[in-house]
Amino acid sequence: MKHYLIGYITQTQTTKEAAQQIALQLENNSSQQISIEVCSLETIKNLETYDKIILGSPIHGMRVMPEFSEFLSNHKEQLSGRLQGLYVVSYLYPTCRTFWKKLILRGIQRLSRSHGVTRYAVFGGKLPEAMPTFVRFIFGTPDGAPLDSRDTQEIDRWVNDSLELN
Repeated sequence: MKHYLIGYITQTQTTKEAAQQIALQLENNSSQQISIEVCSLETIKNLETYDKIILGSPIHGMRVMPEFSEFLSNHKEQLSGRLQGLYVVSYLYPTCRTFWKKLILRGIQRLSRSHGVTRYAVFGGKLPEAMPTFVRFIFGTPDGAPLDSRDTQEIDRWVNDSLELN
Protein backbone atom coordinates (compact mmCIF):
# COMPACT_ATOMS: atom_id res chain seq x y z
CA MET A 1 0.00 0.00 0.00
CA LYS A 2 1.33 3.44 -0.93
CA HIS A 3 1.14 6.23 1.64
CA TYR A 4 0.38 9.72 0.32
CA LEU A 5 0.76 13.05 2.06
CA ILE A 6 -1.12 16.08 0.81
CA GLY A 7 0.38 18.94 2.82
CA TYR A 8 -0.58 22.59 2.69
CA ILE A 9 -0.29 26.03 4.20
CA THR A 10 -3.49 28.06 4.17
CA GLN A 11 -4.82 31.43 5.22
CA THR A 12 -8.43 31.28 4.06
CA GLN A 13 -8.88 27.48 3.92
CA THR A 14 -8.90 27.37 0.08
CA THR A 15 -5.50 25.65 -0.08
CA LYS A 16 -6.76 23.09 2.45
CA GLU A 17 -9.92 22.58 0.38
CA ALA A 18 -7.78 22.03 -2.74
CA ALA A 19 -5.73 19.46 -0.78
CA GLN A 20 -8.93 17.67 0.22
CA GLN A 21 -10.10 17.62 -3.41
CA ILE A 22 -6.75 16.21 -4.55
CA ALA A 23 -7.04 13.48 -1.91
CA LEU A 24 -10.59 12.65 -2.96
CA GLN A 25 -9.59 12.38 -6.61
CA LEU A 26 -6.56 10.21 -5.79
CA GLU A 27 -8.73 7.94 -3.67
CA ASN A 28 -11.42 7.63 -6.34
CA ASN A 29 -9.06 6.93 -9.23
CA SER A 30 -6.20 4.88 -7.89
CA SER A 31 -6.10 1.32 -9.14
CA GLN A 32 -4.34 0.28 -5.91
CA GLN A 33 -5.25 0.57 -2.29
CA ILE A 34 -3.64 3.74 -0.93
CA SER A 35 -3.68 5.69 2.30
CA ILE A 36 -3.83 9.47 2.18
CA GLU A 37 -3.14 11.97 4.92
CA VAL A 38 -4.17 15.60 4.41
CA CYS A 39 -2.61 18.00 6.90
CA SER A 40 -1.05 21.41 7.36
CA LEU A 41 2.71 21.62 7.04
CA GLU A 42 3.02 22.71 10.68
CA THR A 43 1.70 19.35 11.89
CA ILE A 44 3.92 17.09 9.77
CA LYS A 45 6.32 15.08 11.90
CA ASN A 46 8.17 12.63 9.63
CA LEU A 47 8.19 12.88 5.85
CA GLU A 48 9.99 9.57 5.48
CA THR A 49 6.82 7.63 6.32
CA TYR A 50 5.26 8.70 2.99
CA ASP A 51 5.85 7.25 -0.47
CA LYS A 52 4.43 10.22 -2.38
CA ILE A 53 4.02 13.83 -1.31
CA ILE A 54 2.04 16.70 -2.83
CA LEU A 55 2.36 20.16 -1.28
CA GLY A 56 0.42 23.39 -1.69
CA SER A 57 0.51 27.05 -0.74
CA PRO A 58 -1.63 30.11 -1.32
CA ILE A 59 -0.22 32.94 -3.39
CA HIS A 60 0.24 36.05 -1.30
CA GLY A 61 1.93 39.10 -2.77
CA MET A 62 2.35 37.22 -6.09
CA ARG A 63 4.47 34.47 -4.48
CA VAL A 64 4.08 31.44 -2.28
CA MET A 65 4.02 31.95 1.46
CA PRO A 66 7.54 32.31 2.90
CA GLU A 67 6.82 29.41 5.28
CA PHE A 68 6.17 27.17 2.27
CA SER A 69 9.52 27.99 0.67
CA GLU A 70 11.24 27.48 4.03
CA PHE A 71 9.56 24.10 4.50
CA LEU A 72 10.72 22.95 1.06
CA SER A 73 14.28 24.15 1.70
CA ASN A 74 14.48 22.71 5.22
CA HIS A 75 13.21 19.30 4.09
CA LYS A 76 14.80 19.04 0.66
CA GLU A 77 16.64 15.80 1.44
CA GLN A 78 13.56 14.13 2.96
CA LEU A 79 11.39 15.23 0.02
CA SER A 80 13.82 13.90 -2.58
CA GLY A 81 12.23 11.07 -4.53
CA ARG A 82 8.91 11.54 -2.73
CA LEU A 83 7.76 14.98 -3.85
CA GLN A 84 5.35 14.30 -6.68
CA GLY A 85 3.65 17.64 -7.19
CA LEU A 86 3.32 21.24 -6.07
CA TYR A 87 0.24 23.43 -6.34
CA VAL A 88 -0.64 26.99 -5.50
CA VAL A 89 -3.98 28.67 -5.00
CA SER A 90 -4.58 32.18 -6.29
CA TYR A 91 -7.87 34.05 -6.52
CA LEU A 92 -6.40 36.39 -9.12
CA TYR A 93 -4.89 33.84 -11.49
CA PRO A 94 -8.02 32.96 -13.52
CA THR A 95 -8.95 36.59 -14.22
CA CYS A 96 -5.86 38.80 -13.81
CA ARG A 97 -3.71 40.44 -16.48
CA THR A 98 -1.20 38.29 -18.36
CA PHE A 99 1.71 39.99 -16.60
CA TRP A 100 0.49 38.82 -13.18
CA LYS A 101 -0.32 35.32 -14.46
CA LYS A 102 3.20 34.98 -15.81
CA LEU A 103 4.65 36.19 -12.51
CA ILE A 104 2.68 33.60 -10.52
CA LEU A 105 3.46 30.83 -13.01
CA ARG A 106 7.18 31.63 -13.12
CA GLY A 107 7.30 31.47 -9.33
CA ILE A 108 5.81 27.97 -9.11
CA GLN A 109 7.91 26.81 -12.07
CA ARG A 110 11.11 28.05 -10.42
CA LEU A 111 10.20 26.40 -7.13
CA SER A 112 9.30 23.16 -8.90
CA ARG A 113 12.57 23.07 -10.85
CA SER A 114 14.64 23.69 -7.75
CA HIS A 115 13.05 20.64 -6.11
CA GLY A 116 13.02 18.34 -9.13
CA VAL A 117 9.24 18.46 -9.56
CA THR A 118 7.72 18.38 -13.03
CA ARG A 119 4.07 18.37 -11.94
CA TYR A 120 2.73 21.69 -10.71
CA ALA A 121 -0.51 23.62 -10.95
CA VAL A 122 -2.13 26.96 -10.21
CA PHE A 123 -5.73 26.74 -9.00
CA GLY A 124 -8.29 29.49 -8.46
CA GLY A 125 -9.14 30.63 -4.96
CA LYS A 126 -11.67 32.83 -3.22
CA LEU A 127 -11.84 36.17 -1.46
CA PRO A 128 -13.92 37.04 1.60
CA GLU A 129 -14.88 40.41 0.09
CA ALA A 130 -14.53 42.37 -3.14
CA MET A 131 -11.25 44.12 -3.85
CA PRO A 132 -11.21 47.92 -4.00
CA THR A 133 -11.59 49.39 -7.49
CA PHE A 134 -7.97 50.57 -7.76
CA VAL A 135 -6.70 47.06 -6.85
CA ARG A 136 -8.99 45.46 -9.44
CA PHE A 137 -7.66 47.95 -11.99
CA ILE A 138 -4.00 47.13 -11.20
CA PHE A 139 -4.56 43.39 -11.51
CA GLY A 140 -7.02 43.66 -14.40
CA THR A 141 -9.77 41.83 -12.57
CA PRO A 142 -13.17 42.68 -14.06
CA ASP A 143 -15.70 44.62 -12.01
CA GLY A 144 -18.26 42.20 -10.66
CA ALA A 145 -15.98 39.17 -10.96
CA PRO A 146 -17.16 36.42 -8.62
CA LEU A 147 -15.37 36.22 -5.28
CA ASP A 148 -14.90 32.48 -5.76
CA SER A 149 -12.73 31.35 -8.69
CA ARG A 150 -12.26 27.76 -7.47
CA ASP A 151 -12.84 24.95 -9.96
CA THR A 152 -12.82 21.42 -8.56
CA GLN A 153 -12.92 19.97 -12.09
CA GLU A 154 -9.60 21.69 -12.81
CA ILE A 155 -8.09 20.04 -9.73
CA ASP A 156 -9.52 16.68 -10.78
CA ARG A 157 -8.03 17.04 -14.28
CA TRP A 158 -4.61 17.86 -12.82
CA VAL A 159 -4.70 14.81 -10.58
CA ASN A 160 -5.86 12.52 -13.40
CA ASP A 161 -3.56 13.92 -16.10
CA SER A 162 -0.44 14.81 -14.17
CA LEU A 163 -0.01 12.65 -11.11
CA GLU A 164 1.02 9.03 -10.96
CA LEU A 165 -2.01 7.29 -9.53
CA ASN A 166 -0.20 4.03 -8.83
